[in-house]
Amino acid sequence: MCIRDRNMHKVSYNMIDLIVRYLEILVYEIKSINDRNAKEINPGELEIIKSKKDLCCFHSILAIKALIESVQGPCRRNQEAIGRSGFLTIANEVLNLGFVYKKTHREYYFSNYQICKLKSECTILLLSLLEPVSYTHLTLPTICSV
Repeated sequence: MCIRDRNMHKVSYNMIDLIVRYLEILVYEIKSINDRNAKEINPGELEIIKSKKDLCCFHSILAIKALIESVQGPCRRNQEAIGRSGFLTIANEVLNLGFVYKKTHREYYFSNYQICKLKSECTILLLSLLEPVSYTHLTLPTICSV
């Protein structure tokens, strides 16, 4: 499945880079919600913030699943494209996401299931990048450093 640049078309989109950039924005949003101080949040905002984080997690999971499908086979070119795209930095951020338990006016917590699912999908993609056609200088050492 080729979802990178196509040379014969007038307009060409590198979907792997676009998906990784979208994922980067979503993970940044999840981190910023996690890092917010519970005292800064009004009681009326709690459900909105929880919904926003759950939605960001859901879309992040879908983006990672799309990347997982692109490397199945294994497809060496897509594996290398994901390795060059900056995904490994994002994977490090995802795997370091913490769980938040805080109490303010009412119970204030985020869905830990979504975070666990996101970490699980990220791990599957990292393992898929190691699926050998042959190990390249790009995939194995870089992934082992994460």
